[in-house]
Amino acid sequence: MESCADTMPRREQFRNEAVATFKDKDIHYSLVEFEVLKVRMPFASARVVQDTHVLDRQTADAGVAAFRNSTALLPKGERVEYVCTFRKENGKWKVYVIISEMKVLQAKTAERDEAVAAQ
Repeated sequence: MESCADTMPRREQFRNEAVATFKDKDIHYSLVEFEVLKVRMPFASARVVQDTHVLDRQTADAGVAAFRNSTALLPKGERVEYVCTFRKENGKWKVYVIISEMKVLQAKTAERDEAVAAQ
């Protein structure tokens, strides 16, 4: 949570869901690309490409699954692209809010394996 802005909308909800997600799943995130798009103090926007490695992406509750996807906690694709706003707080840039939909750039490993097998 240290990378999230103190003024992040729904910060407490995000924290609670992050704790639940990490208890439920073994997740590894990798930052693939990061491109600053605009800076207008104290905010900046950037295009982010993220890899999310997890064995089980399933979430029983549709509302929880949607929240996890929209916040990049557990996106639908292994590699996703999104635009995020950052806020500068105490000299550090911190995540403020994701302002775009998650664009899947790479399907989940299981889906890719099934597609290849079907060929």
